[in-house]
Amino acid sequence: MSVIIGLPTLRENLKIMINISIVVLCKDNPDELKNTLMSIENQIKPCMLEVLIGDGSSDSKCLNAVSTVFKENKKLSWRHIPDEGPKGIYYAMNNCIENATYETIAFMNSGDVYIRNDSLVLLHKTYIKANKDRNINAVFGRVMIRSQDFKINWFVPGAGVENISLWLKFFEPNHQGMLFSTEWAKKNLFDTKSPIGADATFKKKSLSNADETSFCAVPVAEFTLGGVSSKPADFTLLTVKLAEPSRSIAARFFELVKFFLYKLIPIRYEIIMKYKSIIVSKFFC
Repeated sequence: MSVIIGLPTLRENLKIMINISIVVLCKDNPDELKNTLMSIENQIKPCMLEVLIGDGSSDSKCLNAVSTVFKENKKLSWRHIPDEGPKGIYYAMNNCIENATYETIAFMNSGDVYIRNDSLVLLHKTYIKANKDRNINAVFGRVMIRSQDFKINWFVPGAGVENISLWLKFFEPNHQGMLFSTEWAKKNLFDTKSPIGADATFKKKSLSNADETSFCAVPVAEFTLGGVSSKPADFTLLTVKLAEPSRSIAARFFELVKFFLYKLIPIRYEIIMKYKSIIVSKFFC
């Protein structure tokens, strides 16, 4: 059975002085950037937050959107971390990591939102508890996955999961619901040669010493499908995923099933993802 950390009251939350660097990747999606930044701004304060805007775009639209948003509201401390040319999203994210100054670090894409105003406090509380007796690199909470054009949604991990350690052998958490040690992230940067959507190694490595205490059993963020990273893998991306040393045999098997099922059956990718999550969570974890 998993150990579920109880929800603190608002008064308890306010006693936790925390500082978090939040990397927001714009990457050719300036239209949804405001929603992401507003969800960060709405986090209850005692949070000391610094927002690091990573670009990874091929033009200046994201930078222009950032400037407009922060001119309208100056409550957030933010920095735009310029790219040295369009080298890709992982280069942009590494650039932000290297510029982060606070104890823990989170990653959000333009369009992602926190669904509670105490999401970061809950994650940081989990991080503190998990680090009482040993060094934990990352913690994670539940994330709501929402289809952009097909009206279904589900949570990852699912509500029925009882064994988080076993669940981690099949899945990795969504990065929108994760909080990492900044010190660890600086020593374990993203592989800049990986294609979009092949960042499982970074997440798996961060959770190499994770257990039930690393899990905050609360929905903390929302991720909308539709971007490149959430589309069905092509053969090149599949090859990269299968070669990742941190991916278990079970996880590789499900990647193969997902790949060939989508190729052979005219079924929505979202449905495959949803029921893969439900079946594994209900019957295996």
